[in-house]
Formats: sequence, C-alpha cells, structure tokens
Amino acid sequence: MNTDMAPYPALLYTLGLALQPAVELGVRAGESTISLLAAIRDRGSGSLLSVDIADCRVECLRNLKRRGFRLSFLRKRWRFLLQDSVQSARAVQDGSLGLVFVDTCHEYEQTVQELMVWWPKLGPGGVLCGHDYQGFAGVTAAVDEFPARHKMTCREKSGFYLMFKGVDEMECVNRGCGGNPVEIGETARPLNAMFRCPACGLEFEAERDERNVEPDSMDEEKASGTSDAVEIQRP
Repeated sequence: MNTDMAPYPALLYTLGLALQPAVELGVRAGESTISLLAAIRDRGSGSLLSVDIADCRVECLRNLKRRGFRLSFLRKRWRFLLQDSVQSARAVQDGSLGLVFVDTCHEYEQTVQELMVWWPKLGPGGVLCGHDYQGFAGVTAAVDEFPARHKMTCREKSGFYLMFKGVDEMECVNRGCGGNPVEIGETARPLNAMFRCPACGLEFEAERDERNVEPDSMDEEKASGTSDAVEIQRP
C-alpha cells in the first residue's frame, strides 16, 4: 500500500458504510477501492464505480483478490470504467449517489471540473471527498473556491477534504468532529432513528424530526446508471 494513502482507509471505509452508492475517481493499484468495497461487503448492500483514464484493472483486480474479494461479489458490486473522470459523469444520473471520492491528477483545472460535474450526482446528505488537499496547490485552490458557489458544509482534516451536500449545518453529537450524520436504521422508539457520522464513525440515537434528516433508504431501487457500460445499483 502506498504511504500517501495510509491514514485514509479507515475513513473511506466508514464513509462507505454510511453512504451508497459510491464512485471513486482515480484507481491506480486499488488502495481506496479495497476500503470502499470492504464497506459494501460488510454492510451487505451498495455498489462502487471505479473510474480511471489508465487501464489499471489487472493490477487492481489482482490486489482485490489478494485481499479476499471473491469474483462473484465483484461482478455484482463493482464496475470499472476506463474513461476520463469528467466525461464519465455524463453516464450517471443526477442525485443518485451517496459518495464520490476524488484522487486523480491533482491539477487545478481538472479538479475544478471534477467538482463541478460530480457534485450534482450526489443526493441529499451525500459526501464528495478527496485526497491530497495539502501538498497540491491545485487541489487546495479548487477545493477552497468551490463551497462559495454551492450551499454546502466543507471540512478538511489532515489533507482529506469532505463536502456535505444538502445539510443545514447539522453536526455530529461528537461536537469536536463537525461531521453530518446520516440515518442508518430504526429503533424501538417510533419517532427516533439510529444515525452514523461519516466523519468519525460514531453511531447514536436521535429524533428524526429534531435532526431534520431524510431517512437513508435501504430498499432496492432501480439502477441509477444510464448506460449498459455504467451500472450503479441502489442498495
């Protein structure tokens, strides 16, 4: 595993548990792919679309198999798209995603375009996140400028940025975290629900009306991809 991704697998895994379907832009050897697919496997639902302009499928698949992912699982839950990260957004329906992870070329213009075309693909409560906010001036500038154009909450932690869509500054009960919780299940109390914070992983019970959080549907819905080449299934 590359050292530049070392701090982030746990955070990506937590995000993947809470937010589906997911897309990753930039695959390389599959470090982030492993974390996101592990979350999908453990939650028992969801799907991942991996997009890269380089054909790294063989290396990525080899690493996935080494980590114990079965081909039957990958055929059902994972798609690889050999295409530019900006152009590939055309094949995905607006409002259909829970999570988009960006880790591509780190150039300013490319990052600006990626944020612009993938932000509409997120549904309410979705998260657009990325790597290398620190150390790459193009990424830093693009991420700093983007929130001013949209209604969002943007957090940055140790070089990893997170943009939360459609949430009105709701914060995790872990006040030092600053994350925005998503609903993950029912409780014995009819007016309450269980929530998970994608930023710190904390799970807690709260009133739905009080937190004004849209329920996270766990029902089977129609595929949100718009072509045979890109199949993204709702969990």
